[in-house]
Amino acid sequence: MVYAFIFSGLDGKTIILDLPTLRLSGPFRHVELLGEVSLEGILRNVQLAVPFALAILVFGTLSLLLSESFLSNLSSKAPYGKKVLTSIGISLSSINSIADSAREVFFARKLRGESRWSSLVPLLERTIVKAGAIALRLARSEARPRIVCDVRISNLRVGELGPISVVFQAGSIHVITGATGSGKSTLLQAIAGQTQEHFGREITGELQLGEVSLRSFANASALTSFVPQFPQDGIPKADLHGSDRFGYGLSHGEAYELAFEQELKRNPSVLLLDEPAAALDQERLARLLSKCEELAKLGVTVIIAEHRISSFTGLQAIYWYLESGKLLPGMALAEPIPIARKNQVVGREKSIEIELPEIALNNKTIKPFKLELRQGEIAAITGANGSGKTTILRAIATAQNCVYVHGEKFVGPNPKIVALVPDKVGDYFVTGSLDEELARADKVASVAKGYTKTTFLSLVEPDGSDFVRHPLDLSIGTQLALATALQLSHKPQLLLLDEPVQGLDSRSRAQLAETLRCVQETGCAIVFATHDLFFAKSLADKTISLTDVTNRAAEVGAK
Repeated sequence: MVYAFIFSGLDGKTIILDLPTLRLSGPFRHVELLGEVSLEGILRNVQLAVPFALAILVFGTLSLLLSESFLSNLSSKAPYGKKVLTSIGISLSSINSIADSAREVFFARKLRGESRWSSLVPLLERTIVKAGAIALRLARSEARPRIVCDVRISNLRVGELGPISVVFQAGSIHVITGATGSGKSTLLQAIAGQTQEHFGREITGELQLGEVSLRSFANASALTSFVPQFPQDGIPKADLHGSDRFGYGLSHGEAYELAFEQELKRNPSVLLLDEPAAALDQERLARLLSKCEELAKLGVTVIIAEHRISSFTGLQAIYWYLESGKLLPGMALAEPIPIARKNQVVGREKSIEIELPEIALNNKTIKPFKLELRQGEIAAITGANGSGKTTILRAIATAQNCVYVHGEKFVGPNPKIVALVPDKVGDYFVTGSLDEELARADKVASVAKGYTKTTFLSLVEPDGSDFVRHPLDLSIGTQLALATALQLSHKPQLLLLDEPVQGLDSRSRAQLAETLRCVQETGCAIVFATHDLFFAKSLADKTISLTDVTNRAAEVGAK
């Protein structure tokens, strides 16, 4: 109607409004604007609009009815057309997630100081990753009744992992430790039946649950439940309710807990958990481990891959560790992080002033946040899942008028002044290999060739083959070390890190601590958010606990 009104499309016999006609000049001289508005013109355009309005209504209703959960249930029960229904579900879900992926990727681009065109590659990759996660969920077979049987693995090989031969007894809990990149996640994926069919990795050997082969995804998905390190991509968007000012929805821990609860509804025979302690605060982790013990008493085999086994005190579990591709009994002893701090060689005058206003977070409100830091000072932010640690770090990195660096107002994002390393770093990578990523970082930050690689090698010790692998194919811990090196290449005056030790083994944590102390000596202040209280106390000069979070819904009810 508006289009017709502007471009003289409402003329007729019964004139309601007579406006002067405006004709454009030059190459647009054939275009006329405004003119007569008649009753016949309005009715004519209403008739033209009806088919479009009906199409929008019909397809809108279909998209409402054909939800991800509906298609998932339908495809699991349908005798025919399972692949077609799964494809439709993946398409619908992927379309819905494109806007979310774009927002996350563009935000990461600004934080890293990359060019606008660099967002295209990670946007495509994020869409593919989400589609793959959705495909895994939709392609699962309908859950079968629980089988109380041992999990038997014979001569399992996946790449450099193996050979592994082991029996996980029914009704027992097993905790697998090992260095960053040792293959813990790969082993869980193999037991879940995902390795060959969905990740395209060649697998040899046998995996059995009683008489059922777990090498088949159809069998494995009906009897096992797997919660990966970052389950957000596989959870329907409708379940990730709420969002903070950045639109990121549930926190990592809240999403992990939600995925855990959803997997339990499938009544699994085998429960696989990847790095729960990295996602959950101490209270939530205790609840999860208590639930695992209850499930074990019912005959469920629980297998957990984890670095932070210090949080598992009291858990009745059998411990294993992965080393050189072999699964060995016992636990990898943690190397203590050196606590003694080095004497700094820089001044100690106040360099950072932060005064954030009240921030809305889902159905809660984060109270105004104040923090002052001297040169080279390190502060740790701790708190329960969903308390706002991530939101505060992002607010600092994008501040407009509430952060001052050496007395100058900071307008972000600008990684040369304030650099943020988020908890999920996949959006930071824009090239096809680790080597290319390190070389590009030198150019983006305008530093000497090899500067970023030197920083990276001070954090982790990757295999030689890792340098030709795609960054997203690296372990979570190695990805985190890479993102940290990328941001340090900017030589910022304030470095922000969100859960910097998740996915890192004890040795890599010690290396990270040593690197941050070196950064500290340059005068750069550091703020990091973490669940690891031992790491926080051993490294930070001051610790801020986010406990004063107000629930607005509760306040309204009280009033």
